[in-house]
Amino acid sequence: MGSAQPSRDCVDVIAHQGELHRKGGRYGEALVAFDRALTLDPDNAWVLARRAGTRLVLAAREQRLSTCGAYDLGVLRTRYRPILADLERALEKLPADTWIRCQKIDALRCMKALEECRDECDRLLDLAPGFAWAYQRRAWAHRWMFWFDEALADIERALELRRDDAYSEAYRSIIYSMMRRTEEALAGLFRVTARDARLVITWSIEIGLFLVYSQRYGEAISWLERGLSRGDSYYAHYFTAVAKALRDGVHGARGEIESARAAARATLETEGRAAGEYMLAGMDVLEGRRDEAVARLESAMNAHDSFIEISLYDPVARSVCGHPRLRSVILSRISEEHRAMKYFRGDIPTSWNEAEAGRFR
Repeated sequence: MGSAQPSRDCVDVIAHQGELHRKGGRYGEALVAFDRALTLDPDNAWVLARRAGTRLVLAAREQRLSTCGAYDLGVLRTRYRPILADLERALEKLPADTWIRCQKIDALRCMKALEECRDECDRLLDLAPGFAWAYQRRAWAHRWMFWFDEALADIERALELRRDDAYSEAYRSIIYSMMRRTEEALAGLFRVTARDARLVITWSIEIGLFLVYSQRYGEAISWLERGLSRGDSYYAHYFTAVAKALRDGVHGARGEIESARAAARATLETEGRAAGEYMLAGMDVLEGRRDEAVARLESAMNAHDSFIEISLYDPVARSVCGHPRLRSVILSRISEEHRAMKYFRGDIPTSWNEAEAGRFR
């Protein structure tokens, strides 16, 4: 006699147990159950999607809590590609399942696959036109594509659908900052964090950065200190050193500069190496090593566009951005024809001024 085929009920019971574990945050137990169910029924799209969603949560949590910013796109693609492949297999069988499509969007977001994430949000909104979450995620994709007008329109639509949503309010402030509406950005983030103290740490480094840009260095230092418990706390160390040096001079910020240098060096052996290069470039500027600063900043900018954006907020990094090599990198990403140039133009130096680059010594 042949071996008995598993009953539909048996697979469903195991899958249900896995889903209860997943919803309860017991992800290890959930994976065990989903793996067992798929051993019995390998083509079960619902189970395949739940297992992929569980793996996505664990991978994203590891990325979020790591001491690096995960700027190596090759590493990110490798990490999330198997999860994405399972979600795509599930969608082939269940194309109208919005939960699975949401998981796919978040996988693409974690991979920083911007255009694919945007396109998947479009498909989800075709299925669910009033889904605020999809507008939030599309705003994220548009923001990192430097399509700030579209990002703002998306986040405003999300707020129309879900008024007083703290995430959307805070993200609108991030977009305002990209559009150089810095005072509006700060006012919005102050409102959100005053309303929910749990969000203070979440947005503390961004607030600190915007305060540095606004030359409010004392306030910036206070906010940056609150970001030291974040997974990317190296930014808190770095911008504290920048704010202290701008307020008190390089000699007055010696301790903070050494702390920032130590945090930067710690990231060089991780997939967040580019973040370490960026921060060491800033320390090089403060200490008068302009050639080393330009080389490190060029490496960071070529690794990830976010360092172009950050450098245009950071007075220290911006002081060397007029170097021909750095201007070339910046303008290759944000050309005169790019829709974001109207916001960035005032912060992109037009020439290499060695006096400006050496003024921090």
